[in-house]
Amino acid sequence: MRRTVPPAELRGYNPIWISGNFLGNASVKDNKLVCGDETFSVLYIDASYIDLDALKTVVRFAGNGIQVYLRQIPRQPGKNKSPEFGKLLAELTGMKNVSREFPGKTGIRPLVKGDSLPDFWCRKDGEEYYFFIANPYSMDLHLPLKYGQSLSSDTVRRDLTFNVSGRELKLPVEFRPYQSVILKIGSQGDPEYLDISYDPPVPMTIPF
Repeated sequence: MRRTVPPAELRGYNPIWISGNFLGNASVKDNKLVCGDETFSVLYIDASYIDLDALKTVVRFAGNGIQVYLRQIPRQPGKNKSPEFGKLLAELTGMKNVSREFPGKTGIRPLVKGDSLPDFWCRKDGEEYYFFIANPYSMDLHLPLKYGQSLSSDTVRRDLTFNVSGRELKLPVEFRPYQSVILKIGSQGDPEYLDISYDPPVPMTIPF
């Protein structure tokens, strides 16, 4: 899925892709989607086609309380259509916790928000969140790279808001040349920046 870009409205939520096999191993507990050690608040569906078995699973999950968002109304793939598909789809779209708008009125907030939001990832360890925030210039990297494209001498700043553990923290984040940021945020106390600085080697010339 590297070439598939999520909708812009999901930038601050940083979703992960799932498959029908994932749904088959998941369950709903306390209105959350649970699979292994992972817990999810929302099932966001942006698919042109969904097979009958996957739709049955989604309807069951929605009936158990998980929030479901349909960015588009999916169709049944294949030549032989089942009349059950249309009935299940009508049942799904008629549920109160199924919406065509995101995030709607649920109060689900993005993990990170801000203008020109850089790419980021987050890992939770106990009560602490670790945010890796990539240097904003990395968003412009596409293959094939151009000669000298990595050259940078600018410090970039982004004003970001983090929503963790019931806290809303507004922080100015600075990215020095060639540097990304790791930020540790706990349920209490001040955020901590971890040192991941990297200084690229200086080009050298060899006289003849």
